[in-house]
Amino acid sequence: MLPLGPICSIVVALSLSLPTAAFAQSVMTTATRTSDSAEPAVVHADQAAAAQKKLDELRQRTGKAPNIVWLLVDDMGYGDPGAFGGGAAIGAATPNMDALAREGLKLTSTYSQPTCTPTRSAILTGRLPVRTGLTRPILAGDKLTQNPWADEVSLPKLLGEAGYATVL
Repeated sequence: MLPLGPICSIVVALSLSLPTAAFAQSVMTTATRTSDSAEPAVVHADQAAAAQKKLDELRQRTGKAPNIVWLLVDDMGYGDPGAFGGGAAIGAATPNMDALAREGLKLTSTYSQPTCTPTRSAILTGRLPVRTGLTRPILAGDKLTQNPWADEVSLPKLLGEAGYATVL
């Protein structure tokens, strides 16, 4: 039987020298961490500048903040609407969505979750769904013992504070 003392010491020494999961970041990506509470993201400076220019032009022309229309469609791929290469080209024209995209602002730097509930949770809170516990759809018969968003700052709350009327 081998003595475990030296092996345990090596494991402890190795674990102390490795970065923790909270701060580890792959060297295979250009994503950067902008704060301790946000996931690393790829910065698209040209997209941000184009978006800001469009928003500034709208405010100058109308004197108002833009309307925000949030479309969340289950089981639709990124390239399915015509605005992203699909639509009529794949046999399912999406003229109304295409018009909204053409006249508005397309936000394309996003993350997706595997099902609807985690996706909604991430969009509404800006946090990974595991933080709210909503990692799968809420199913009939599930017993919710607390509001998973009770302590979260939500997108509708922030928009309300900015003067928007929201339905959430």
